[in-house]
Amino acid sequence: MKKKNIFLIVLCCIFLIGIICTIAGIQMGGKLFSFRLDKNTDSKKYSSSGSTTLSKSDAAGIKGLDFDFNAQNVIITFSDKPDYRIEGDANSQTKYNSYIKNGIWHIDTPKSQKATITVLNHTVQIPWHSDLDINDLFNGGDDDEDSLSEETCRISIPASSTLDSTRILIAAGECHIRGNMKTGNTTLKVGAGSLDVEQLEAQTLKIKIGAGEGIVQKVNITKQCTAKVGVGNLELGNSDSPAADSCIHNLSSKTAIGNTDICSKLTGQSNLKCATGNLELNLAGTKANYSFDSNSSMGDIKFEKSKSASVKSNEQDTYGDISLHCSLGNINVDFDN
Repeated sequence: MKKKNIFLIVLCCIFLIGIICTIAGIQMGGKLFSFRLDKNTDSKKYSSSGSTTLSKSDAAGIKGLDFDFNAQNVIITFSDKPDYRIEGDANSQTKYNSYIKNGIWHIDTPKSQKATITVLNHTVQIPWHSDLDINDLFNGGDDDEDSLSEETCRISIPASSTLDSTRILIAAGECHIRGNMKTGNTTLKVGAGSLDVEQLEAQTLKIKIGAGEGIVQKVNITKQCTAKVGVGNLELGNSDSPAADSCIHNLSSKTAIGNTDICSKLTGQSNLKCATGNLELNLAGTKANYSFDSNSSMGDIKFEKSKSASVKSNEQDTYGDISLHCSLGNINVDFDN
């Protein structure tokens, strides 16, 4: 009984310290929750609509992509067709701006007002419409089909393209990338929308998920990968396929409140941090193929037993070093073998 009382006293002290730290954080400028509606400052003229095919001379100089979509549904296809083409629905009234500058093909769509939402000092910006209620953000959205654009924009890119850089921003709506996207430096950002990539081969990858969802089913990064998740969800690699199908070199991952699932072979130096969210790792090989350094304050780091826990999948291979840091969340580590 005495030990139980001591435990309760310690628990209460920790709780009081937490309250004091929260109050101190707010006094120093921190925020539990805030909402701000920004003005629409977009003054661009979006005159293009329907379908556009780039001329051969324009297409020959393309070395990169820069796409910025607001609230549209987008399908990007890397296909055997030789043309760079953007195509809207037959009855589409959606306008877009398409141009080539310094070898970069730019496509962007009209921006609406933005709502800036901060939860526990993590800020997310999403498109805002005058008939959208704030409660819809936390109740799966408005059932009114007019609340967000349902137009679909289809973009076709030759699979043989040599791309030095690719930058794709999704504020809301959905973006599906079909085929194998091969590029040098890649930046993918999702606000409150969703992104689904079939296959990505790149030297570097920077991917940031705000309150939406990002999935890269098969990924091969040869130099460096940086992943940041706010309150959304991120999947790198396909959990239904062998982890060895994907490979990420020098991964730096930060998960705040959301969820990050990584199914891949990790090489080089990987630094993975989880605050109050969840991090799931399904790694190629066995535990013996990696060197782990783990640190947890009040969170939980769990290693599943591999089938061959003390035997490397290849006696000559040490895939990489992995550093795990967990504050209040959960990190689960599993292995293919």
